[in-house]
Amino acid sequence: MDGALGMAMLKSILSGSLLAAAAFPTMAAAQDGEKLDCITRTAAPELKASIVETTVRSMREGQESVAAEKKDALAARFWQVITNCAAKQSVDREESSHYFDYSHARIMREWVMAQAKEIGVSFDLVDKIFDFGPGRTNADFIGIALDERLADVRTAYLARGVGLDQLDGKVFEQVGIYVVVTPIYWNARKALGQ
Repeated sequence: MDGALGMAMLKSILSGSLLAAAAFPTMAAAQDGEKLDCITRTAAPELKASIVETTVRSMREGQESVAAEKKDALAARFWQVITNCAAKQSVDREESSHYFDYSHARIMREWVMAQAKEIGVSFDLVDKIFDFGPGRTNADFIGIALDERLADVRTAYLARGVGLDQLDGKVFEQVGIYVVVTPIYWNARKALGQ
């Protein structure tokens, strides 16, 4: 797949991800603090896998690809884990939506980072280009010069020696998911005082 097609796929994923974020709240790799670790530590692997599968499917195929009842049931199960951890960690009601956002984003971020590692992709270039990380802007992709930033990502990967043949749809899908969840992750973490 050529780089232009990969860039088009990434833009499509990012646009679809915005819809997914609106319909299924997205959340925020090593962490410090029991408050941040509780949910990912106590959520069953099957629940985390279902969250990833449902979120990725919604991003790929659109919101209507996952039945509302399934999303609602999954969100209810996840919310129960969050409620239990919030009670244990003294998370107040005002923080609960940030806790939900952080936890979902963290589950997605850990998954996408593991996927990227399997295909030999690092997101350090994406972090630099999009200014993600502690003490950085962590702005979502709404209102930014997306085409320019995506071209910068492509150029940076090529400069690092990643060939055009490696910049296929899977790489751009991983970059797209990472770009969606990472600002949510950092901003929710900041809102939680971490």
